[in-house]
Amino acid sequence: MPVVVGVVCCVMFGVMGCQKPLFRQDDERSPYARYDKVRGQDVPPYRFDEYGHRVPNLRARLKPKD
Repeated sequence: MPVVVGVVCCVMFGVMGCQKPLFRQDDERSPYARYDKVRGQDVPPYRFDEYGHRVPNLRARLKPKD
């Protein structure tokens, strides 16, 4: 019985993981993001490192604005 419950749970979680994401990439996350975008100061949320992996662009996003 526990094996059947485990398999059913795995199938349910697998199917639920195939749904559309809650937020799209082009949605504004906050009023601050909209403020920066309107003034042309928006920074991309991700960048590619020297190995081609997509990583968060934390340094540029946390840098003080001019």
